[in-house]
Parts: sequence; structure tokens; C-alpha cells
Amino acid sequence: MIKLLLTSFVILTFSFAAHAQLTALVKATFVGCNSDGQVGPLPAPTDSGRAPLIPQTFAQDLAFYEPEHGVGTLAPRGWYCFGYYGSSGAFLIVSPDPAYGKDYLTTIPEITGPAIQIIVDDAETSGRFGVAAIDARLFPSQRKFVEKIIAENIEPASAFPFGPYPNDIIIRRSDYDVSFETPANKDGMGTAGADTDSYLRKNNYPILGEAFIVGDGPNIEGAITLDIRLPPNLRYLAPIIFSTERQSAVPPGQ
Repeated sequence: MIKLLLTSFVILTFSFAAHAQLTALVKATFVGCNSDGQVGPLPAPTDSGRAPLIPQTFAQDLAFYEPEHGVGTLAPRGWYCFGYYGSSGAFLIVSPDPAYGKDYLTTIPEITGPAIQIIVDDAETSGRFGVAAIDARLFPSQRKFVEKIIAENIEPASAFPFGPYPNDIIIRRSDYDVSFETPANKDGMGTAGADTDSYLRKNNYPILGEAFIVGDGPNIEGAITLDIRLPPNLRYLAPIIFSTERQSAVPPGQ
């Protein structure tokens, strides 16, 4: 199931209509990422063939980062990356910190600087707790799924608070697609906490994010989140990264 979720989230194209009319599209530079997880460390792939097409005007600004297990994202060129995978899901961190270019990391870090992270939670494994936490915060239409997870009595109901974080700015695109912003120096969906999967610690920069639910109701397959914290001089790249995410998300029930 996790393989299905990961391949469903491959970033394929970027299609801002205005940019498409003004500049040619070129394939983003591919950057392979080392990863570690359930069956041990995996070397960076050479090229998965899944790098997206982007406007040529941004070709020097962005690259496509991806580990062996296929959780990929656009991020600023010249950054470093590392992926994690397991039965519950997978995630990828891309950062200007060279620590993420190592062959392995002994612990999952808490990130205090600029970074992009993409996280996949599998609803059919222990990742269901992460899916339920996201549903409770952002997707009222999926309340029954959350209640089902609470009824398992494995995690306390307090682990799944309903409703958005007070400081977050929410844009509800559909019952399955929510954009959010966690303001600078505030706790929210974008920051590391008891009911989020994020590894970003709050700092002086805001965190922009988007969350998708894959599937619906009793057929939920998982959740996908992308969190972006960029320094001011690179924030112009965020809309391009999010645009590819929206185009690649699987429609509900598909």
C-alpha cells in the first residue's frame, strides 16, 4: 500500500498557463537522495525518470530531489536531502544544511532552519495514527475515520484534537485538499508537535503547507503533506512547488 501511495504522489508537471505561454518547459535536474529505514540504508538513485517539467526560467533555481522509495519534491538547487521509509509511511527532508548529504543519520532531526519536507502516512498500517491526526485537524469530512482510530484504544483520544491550530491560516480547497500557513514563531500543523509528523521547529520564518487525503471514508489509503519553509529571497519558489503537488495528488476514491 505504501508503494501505491508513493507512486500516486510522483510530481509530474508544472502548468502555470502564463508561464507555459512565455517560456519553454524543461525537465528539472534530478538529485538522488540517500535513505534509511525498515530494511536498512539505501544509496541515492541515479535518476528515477520522474523529474517534472518546469519553466526554463526556473531551471537554475529548482531541482527534483528523490530517494529510492520515490517520495520526491522540487526544492532549491544546491540543497541536501535524506529520506526515511518504513511500514508506517515515508518522508523526505531537503535542506541547505550539509548534514542531510550524509550516508546515514543516526536520529531523525528536529529542523530549526529552512527546509522542505514531504510526508506520506499509510492508513493501513501504524501510519493510520498520523492520518487520523491530520484528519482531525484539517478534514472534518473524515471524522468517522478519526473516531474509528480512537475506538481502537491504542492512542488516547487526546492525541487527535479536532479543529485547526488557533494560529494557523487555513484555505480549504476541497474535502480532501487543504492549504495552511503556520506563522513565524507559532505552533501549528507545520511545526514539530505531539499531533503532527513535522520535524520543523518554529522559528522566525512562516511554514507553508498543503495536505491531501488519498481515498475516502472507510477506503482512506493515506495522507500526504508537504511543508515548505524558505528564506525570504527564495519564497517566490513556493507557488511552483505547490502547483506540482496539486496536479499530482490522486482524486478522492481513485
